[in-house]
Amino acid sequence: MRMTSEWLSVLPKAELHMHIDGSLQAERMLQLAKKNGIDLPYSTVDEVEDAYHFKDLQSFLDLYYLGASVLREEDDFYHLMMDYLLKCREDNIVHAEIMVEPQTYLANGIGFDVFMSGFKRAIVDARSQWGISILLILSLLKHIRKMNVLLF
Repeated sequence: MRMTSEWLSVLPKAELHMHIDGSLQAERMLQLAKKNGIDLPYSTVDEVEDAYHFKDLQSFLDLYYLGASVLREEDDFYHLMMDYLLKCREDNIVHAEIMVEPQTYLANGIGFDVFMSGFKRAIVDARSQWGISILLILSLLKHIRKMNVLLF
């Protein structure tokens, strides 16, 4: 069994459906909330990590959108993406297709220029530093029709 695990760990891999906001790490969430003056119902990394043990879809979505709410500035989005890409590197993921939901950020008053600049900087850095292949997939939330008008 150990040999299989070691063998799998060195194989190159692809991640084909990742919603970037779902990758926000507990420590980063707390750091950004403090930096951006956003109150969270959690005060420690352990509390956030405990919340990651979802009871149902709604508990997942609540934490997902709470995490997205701490993202405010270009550097926040850079760190979100780079944290995820560093995990990819650790897992030998050589190609990632990442879902980006603009309406999540637009609802918080954050424009394309802010989040896409942060994401792009992290992607450029990761590509140049270790050659990972990355595609972004725009994911539009059809239940938020008002925001769709803002996009086009």
